[in-house]
Amino acid sequence: MRNGEVTLSESGRKLNEVFPYNYAQHSVIGKTRAEVKAELIEAVRNGEVILSESGRKLKEVYPYNYPA
Repeated sequence: MRNGEVTLSESGRKLNEVFPYNYAQHSVIGKTRAEVKAELIEAVRNGEVILSESGRKLKEVYPYNYPA
């Protein structure tokens, strides 16, 4: 049931074939939460984070806080 291997009686197809978005966690390749957090920390450290108000990066608004 967890993997969607159960067959539907009316069509004979498996759950993971009919509703693939419900079982995508096994096939999705992406970054872990820890990897995303590490990237965010690095971006903040380097001033690469974009300020939503102006659309400019932190290092553009506060250049004295970041080495050239």
